[in-house]
Amino acid sequence: MSSTVVPPEENIFLYYGRAAVSRWPLLLSLILVCTVGAWAFSVFVLADDPVYEASTSLNVVPTSEELGYANQFARGQTTEGGLILLQTYAEYARARETRIQVVNEYIAMRAKAAGMSERAWLASQQGPPGFSPGRILSILNYGSAPELPPRAKMVAELGEATVIESLDGTYMMQLTVGWDDPRSAAWFANALADAVVARAQSLSRQSGQQLSDVLQAELDRKMQQLSDLKNQSRELKIGLGVVDIDRQKQALLDAQLAEQAALTTDRSDASAAQARVDALQAQRTGKLGTTQNEIEQQLALQKPQAAAARQSSAARERRVNSIQAQLERLSRQELRIKNIDDQISALTDEVAELTRRTQFSETENLTNIPRIRIVDRAEPPAVRSSPKVLLNTILGFILGCALAGMALLLLGPKRKRVRTVETDLGDEDALAAAPATPAFVAAADPVGEPDEAETTPEEEPHDKPEAYDVPVKPDAPAEEPEPAVAEQATPFAAPRLTDEPDHVSSAPVAAPVATAQDNDFSESTLGGLAVAGGGGLLAASAAAPARPRPAAPPSADPDPEPEPKPHKSAPAKSGPRDLASPHYDHRQLPRPEEPPHYGPDQLAELSDMLMQWLSPAIANGMPISVAGLDDPEDARTMAQAIGDMLARRGIDTQILAGVNDNRAGESGLTARRVSLIVRGALTEPGRFNALVARAGNIVLATRTEMRDEAEALARSLETLTGQRPHVAFFDN
Repeated sequence: MSSTVVPPEENIFLYYGRAAVSRWPLLLSLILVCTVGAWAFSVFVLADDPVYEASTSLNVVPTSEELGYANQFARGQTTEGGLILLQTYAEYARARETRIQVVNEYIAMRAKAAGMSERAWLASQQGPPGFSPGRILSILNYGSAPELPPRAKMVAELGEATVIESLDGTYMMQLTVGWDDPRSAAWFANALADAVVARAQSLSRQSGQQLSDVLQAELDRKMQQLSDLKNQSRELKIGLGVVDIDRQKQALLDAQLAEQAALTTDRSDASAAQARVDALQAQRTGKLGTTQNEIEQQLALQKPQAAAARQSSAARERRVNSIQAQLERLSRQELRIKNIDDQISALTDEVAELTRRTQFSETENLTNIPRIRIVDRAEPPAVRSSPKVLLNTILGFILGCALAGMALLLLGPKRKRVRTVETDLGDEDALAAAPATPAFVAAADPVGEPDEAETTPEEEPHDKPEAYDVPVKPDAPAEEPEPAVAEQATPFAAPRLTDEPDHVSSAPVAAPVATAQDNDFSESTLGGLAVAGGGGLLAASAAAPARPRPAAPPSADPDPEPEPKPHKSAPAKSGPRDLASPHYDHRQLPRPEEPPHYGPDQLAELSDMLMQWLSPAIANGMPISVAGLDDPEDARTMAQAIGDMLARRGIDTQILAGVNDNRAGESGLTARRVSLIVRGALTEPGRFNALVARAGNIVLATRTEMRDEAEALARSLETLTGQRPHVAFFDN
């Protein structure tokens, strides 16, 4: 469905206001249906499965350790560690493990109260599967919706029915549970809150115990390493025979220095004693005498002293060498012993720190238990929280208004119908009684409706777009036609009816007549408008070269009976019954007395009849395209008569002599100006396509013997455009 288009120069608010007034039954029906439907659905469907909500409030005060740990995960300046901690506790309540624990307690409680086993109570609560939105969505997505066991189904429903919110600016958390029973809703809310508190404390104790265990294990490992190093150091020192290697080494150095000094003295004494012995031996002569005896006595004394001096020097030298060997051995083990001593010292410090941390952790575990407690326990609600009948009704009203607005936007103003009465155009009395200007009444008006006997089924009134209600501009200049678009090269060949029988209506054709209302085309209303009909049309007709009339194609139907020639001073009578067709609205017109144009007298006689016949086409404001079936002169003659009729009514007429104009979707209407487009003969190339492409009214002109071709063409145009064309049959 295409959207409506606001007529030119009309205020959009007035346009849609007029549309709302004309379509108020539809709009009111949409609003009432949606509003009443929402109310009825809430009262009779949703009320059978009510929901009761119960809420519990918890206060969460994080410890310094928890807050410091949570701040490590805070990203940005807008996120605080406390908020992360609240969200963590909220996830405790949503955790499947917590819900399973609560559901198990609930089932045990209800089964005990009912005096049944848990399995029997679950079986009593299980009913046939319903068509919930989730089940329907699962069937649409996956082709099936497996039914969960009762316990698992209750766990899933508890998760969907639980809502947890944190109050801004506080460490308060609100836990809300919706259930079909008020007592069960309150019980679930309190049970979930208790489970959150117990789970938080349990996790805190487990975390502290795990930390203490880790510290204790590390302390034990370090102490074992320290013990191993001490044993290794002790074995090395025992092997070296030292307790303190530094002091032992210093003592050996001191002893070495003392022995070296004594060794030097002994060597000097030994050298002196040997020198005295050597001197005494040199004084020996071998002769006996007193002097010789003294020398022998001194040698006997000095030789032992020299030998003793040499022995003492050798002994001291051995002691010096022994001390040097001990020093060398201590030097070789000194680096290893010092490394072990350094490791022992470091491990001793680590063991002391781990011991302190282990003792502190055990103390902190007792003092840093999470301070989370229930502030306000849930109570069974007195009223249900869903469905909210008033809210649903208001939402239904809003939906109805939205649908009404969409319908108004798409449909636009309601089209009015033309009331028709049966008349004979040949009757001068009936013609004089008919008003000279057409007007329209709504189809819903019962006054003046034709009887079923007076209106044939083929002549049921069709919806006609109403004329634009815009201010008249007498001085507005006529718009210049835009350049014509090139036509397609496909000519139209007028088809003939060979297989279908003639459907001749026995009822005369109805002419549109009604009392004058807002769409008044009388001279008193539009007398000041500029007339651009006759002269322009004559000029367009004169500019086209006259062509000989083509011979009428042979007809398979028998020749119609000759009809009497109408009087020159009276309008032509309605065509014979065999000219009628449900696919067009026709009139039979006389040929011009002086071809190719009507004279003034004939135009005056035809004016009222043409106005009554074409009043719907003039009223809808769309262009009027005039075309001949096989002769362009028929189109020009008919256009001259229509232009003169419009000029007599004071209707500004815009003549478009460019017969190739095939612009679609343009009304060509400025104020109350009617666009009259002369198309020529449809047998010429592109004429038929241009006629169909241009939105508007269609008037076909042809001869009476072309009735079958006219009906076939009218049927095609009615199918392609959705409107019945007007057909004018010229007498021969």
